[in-house]
Amino acid sequence: MATYGMKDASNMILRSLKTGDIALYVDYANASNNEWTSERTYATKKGTNAIAWDGAREGTLTVESELFDWNYLALVIGAEIAEGENSVMQRKVVEVKNNREAQLEGQVNADSITVVKLKSDGLEHDGMPLKSTTGSRSLLPKTPSNVTANANDTSVVLTFSAVDGADEYVIERDSETIATITENSYTDNGLTAESQHNYTVTAKNAYGTSAKSAQVEVTMATSGTSDRTAFQEDESQAQQQAQAAGTLSSTGQATPSYEVTGTTVKFNENTKIGDKYAIYYEERAKDVRTISIDADKFPDSFEIYADALVREQETGKDEFVQIHYKNARPQSNFTLTQSATEPTSLSVTFDLFPGADGNLAEYKLVK
Repeated sequence: MATYGMKDASNMILRSLKTGDIALYVDYANASNNEWTSERTYATKKGTNAIAWDGAREGTLTVESELFDWNYLALVIGAEIAEGENSVMQRKVVEVKNNREAQLEGQVNADSITVVKLKSDGLEHDGMPLKSTTGSRSLLPKTPSNVTANANDTSVVLTFSAVDGADEYVIERDSETIATITENSYTDNGLTAESQHNYTVTAKNAYGTSAKSAQVEVTMATSGTSDRTAFQEDESQAQQQAQAAGTLSSTGQATPSYEVTGTTVKFNENTKIGDKYAIYYEERAKDVRTISIDADKFPDSFEIYADALVREQETGKDEFVQIHYKNARPQSNFTLTQSATEPTSLSVTFDLFPGADGNLAEYKLVK
């Protein structure tokens, strides 16, 4: 009678019991441990076990590996692999340059960006995240338009179109602020006959100010003239000012802040040249394989063919052995261990159930 020794972990073929298709081939296990348990009930005679009944045989197969296939991970989780685009969180450390701009790569989700100042080690955060002024700029009021001045000898009635989202308007005469109003008209009294002036209007709200309107140049009437003459803004200048950028309020501007345009992060003037910042952002990556662990999805059952070699003691000849597990289902509990000093290890345990023939497994030695 031959005796054998084994120094091998099984290579495994997994066939889906749901579809009948081969699902996976695993040839990278470091250990495959098969354990069998059963229940034994005794009848006793004068306190000593006399008769035994065995039943409820159960088995498990535990597979230990330091290498793993992405498909194997999906299989034991009970998930499908999604191919295509997905969001990936990124971290980029930048140093503030003279132009105060940092360029990000890829398809960036601007709403996901967070910027944090770093200490001298380039790792530890130094304070709270910077304020973003990106969203605020879109809420600035538009430039006032259709500015008209009606002048007689001593006063000017200034009118303009109301601006949506504006809380108030700043009136300037000859580049000096003369009034802040909430309506879209203003009367400037006490002027000198035949004097010349120019007027502009700026809209304001909580987020900042618009660009100045086009100028309206006014020449006052001769003394004693009560009739008013209308003066209009310059049309070409009005078109130009309508496209001009407004100014964000001082809130968040007295301290370092940033603004995002496309994939460019622009630091404000209160950031110090040479300081380091960490920029955290989501990038939309194109070629991503994603496994989602859902709360209500669990692994399927598989038929497993586990191959190994055994060595005959007398001849030293290696012979082929196959263990056929008729119905194996991965436990939902599994451990994926990550370590900075040791290879990542994955431990998966399959519960073993009887097949259609009532067998849990077959051990086959091929001579």
